[in-house]
Amino acid sequence: MGDQKLIARVSSDLERLGVEKAGFVFDQFMDIARIEDEGQTLNHSVNVAGYMERIAPYAGMKGDVAYVAGLLHDVGKCDVDQRILWPGIMYGSNEVLEMRKHVSYSYDRLKDDLPVAAVCGLLHHFAQRDNPHPKNKPAFLGKKIMKEVAPYLKCLEVCDFYDASINRISDRRFDSFSDKDKLLKEYHGDLSVLRIFMIN
Repeated sequence: MGDQKLIARVSSDLERLGVEKAGFVFDQFMDIARIEDEGQTLNHSVNVAGYMERIAPYAGMKGDVAYVAGLLHDVGKCDVDQRILWPGIMYGSNEVLEMRKHVSYSYDRLKDDLPVAAVCGLLHHFAQRDNPHPKNKPAFLGKKIMKEVAPYLKCLEVCDFYDASINRISDRRFDSFSDKDKLLKEYHGDLSVLRIFMIN
């Protein structure tokens, strides 16, 4: 069940950062660790959390909130049909539709306890080319929460896109972080946040 070193690292990070509701966060993370996809979602989640914490001070974010938003952005994958998560699976239209549900599932899991992480989970593909969301953000999200979430969401879009592009077998686009020109060309979100990510 998951990489024990990564699990221990996350437990330590939550304590070091003084994360509120750390027990709830860790329980959600352990659900990710149980996904049987050869550790791809687990590794990706921990990587994105690390990137988010690293750039937090440069992007107007609280480090603990940024870390949790990164760590749990894909927690909804625990609730999709697990067969579609195996590396190398061929996606047809049914599999694509099923995978797109993970953002709503992430929101549903987190909305009552972690509203910032919940909205980040719901909208983290919003700026990307393969955006499965409608052009307008959901009406039920008020201006107050969207204002609070804005820096986290912009940074999460970059961190998620970057890590998936270099590490995920199913979405590998770049060989390394040094392929910056290609990263700039492929990313369709907030370029000012991308620049913060690239220099920090």
